[in-house]
Amino acid sequence: MQSERPLPANFRALWWLFAASLVLLEGCQIPNRMYRTGDAAHPAVIEVPPPPSLPMVSGAAWPPHPEPQCDEGKLLDHPCVAFMEFDDFGEVWQKGATGHPEQLNRIKGLIYKAKEQDPKGQPLILLFVHGWKHNASEGKASGGDDSNIIGLETELNELHSGESSKWSGHVVIGIYISWRGGLISPFWPVAQNFTYWNREATAARVGNTSMTEALIEIADTARSQPACMADKDGKLPPCGHNPVCAAASQRLLPGQDASNSLCQPKVVYVGHSFGALVMERALSQATITRMENEYNVEHTLKKGELTVEVRPLVDLVIYVNSAAAAIESKQMMDYLAYSHYIYRPYGYDEPVFLSVTSEADIATGVLLKVGHAVPLLGYKYNGSMRGNSPSATIDEKGTTSSYARVCFDPMQSKVNSSVRTDLSQSDYFMTTTAHKEQLWSHAVTAAPIAPGSPSTGPDPSCQRGAGDPYMSCNIGQKYYTVTTVQGRCNGTPYWVLQVDKDIIPDHGTIFTKRLLAFLMPFVPSPPSDGEGPPQNPSMAVKPQDAPPI
Repeated sequence: MQSERPLPANFRALWWLFAASLVLLEGCQIPNRMYRTGDAAHPAVIEVPPPPSLPMVSGAAWPPHPEPQCDEGKLLDHPCVAFMEFDDFGEVWQKGATGHPEQLNRIKGLIYKAKEQDPKGQPLILLFVHGWKHNASEGKASGGDDSNIIGLETELNELHSGESSKWSGHVVIGIYISWRGGLISPFWPVAQNFTYWNREATAARVGNTSMTEALIEIADTARSQPACMADKDGKLPPCGHNPVCAAASQRLLPGQDASNSLCQPKVVYVGHSFGALVMERALSQATITRMENEYNVEHTLKKGELTVEVRPLVDLVIYVNSAAAAIESKQMMDYLAYSHYIYRPYGYDEPVFLSVTSEADIATGVLLKVGHAVPLLGYKYNGSMRGNSPSATIDEKGTTSSYARVCFDPMQSKVNSSVRTDLSQSDYFMTTTAHKEQLWSHAVTAAPIAPGSPSTGPDPSCQRGAGDPYMSCNIGQKYYTVTTVQGRCNGTPYWVLQVDKDIIPDHGTIFTKRLLAFLMPFVPSPPSDGEGPPQNPSMAVKPQDAPPI
């Protein structure tokens, strides 16, 4: 009987190195936990402290500051931020006595108070979903809050109190949607970067049922108008507790609902990096379902009238430096195109979805391709990816079985959509939406500002147009214009554009005055006279695509 041979010295060393690595990784892992529990020490709704000056670069520290519980009776004096947190499987952390998410209850209460206290009943509600390597951590006196929280707070203060902000004089509140975007401590940057695949899969899970419910309920709470409908005899009850809205309700006709006019908050959803993936996963199916249901109801009420109005879920959804593969947005763009949806609340096109990415964003422009290369090989080996051919056969009816995208441009044709076969499924999987030029709806062009030309001052500024160009900006030493892409395939309300590094310098530096100035013209303005939004702030379906009743 032979005795066991001892392990070679080099093998034993490798074993101990492996064991030590596991211990170290366990010690540097960020726990899957809730940060904003709602007690006095960890408030779930906080008052925004005075911020440092913009820009907030990624990872920047904030000087020591308190985070007091928000005084919800004085929202006009200062912005507040409410938190909602999800675990690694996309479920809420905290449930109330009835089982409803407790943090969502607090958010809804904050929205009701914002609507009551705004002088014109139109607060700005800005919801933000963070991305990779972030969470809802709090630093208290140490100033160690997550940099995305700090950045959001700087933007809220700028919107609330900035000299050129069109929201000055209104209530401004923020909603911070959080998940465990960071798995490994930033003190281990190499190991942290290897969490890409794990966190991408987690983001896809988080953007599921619980998140969808929260985003819909937040939007519906903002849009709700309790006791705002005249009865059949024309008696007009007060519209909520806001005095301006109560007076406005007196102008309603019998049976007229105020939910599509007057005293409506402006609601903007923003997702960054993997947060855009979370949001797109959570919103896409819900948006289509809502639009189809509203279409069918309105189509029936209008007794077969073919063109009907359908409201978007929120005023604007913005994806900034989205780390979602373009295959996530492709089906939504196809749906909007073949349904011939347009959005013209002011008489000219506006976005419902806006995807904007920096050309200098290496994380989504390069690293995503590296991260998706191995999965792509597996998909191709299994025959999952459909190919394409620019010369693919399209029959006399315009149909094809080759992989195709749907094109529709209301500026060129109000009756026809078509298909193009110039991109394969792998093209969409290996890039993000705004990094694919074929998907652009608008082009952002820059020209140097001529020496001696009139300047708008040191701060960036953008002005809306009444058509094309959509807007123009003076940012830094450049003059920018945003114009529609000629011959574009994507003429839907899902706008896609790419900007240079002077507007967004990299993947993480997004909380800047420059980007805020660039994005604000896309956000509907509060009415200057309190009379509410335009008469038809709705989506429209072209008659040619009306389904049978």
